[in-house]
Amino acid sequence: MKTPAAELVAQHALSLRVCEALRRAAEARGPKPKDETLARLHRQLTQLLDAIEDVDASPTPAVRAAVDETLAELAAALHPELKP
Repeated sequence: MKTPAAELVAQHALSLRVCEALRRAAEARGPKPKDETLARLHRQLTQLLDAIEDVDASPTPAVRAAVDETLAELAAALHPELKP
């Protein structure tokens, strides 16, 4: 069965968001992981990217929600001054 182009576009877009977040988390951690929160978020993002890339289909709502939650947590960790 051929995957519709729209699903592949959605998969790619979400992958790019996760890759960018991985880059930000890695830069914030530096060469040695000092912050356990950033290390944990980096591991979560890596697992999410694997889940997204393992299939040629649009990510499930659960994966999308997990990405959104993890990205929000990363933003809070990187910019604690912006917490409400």
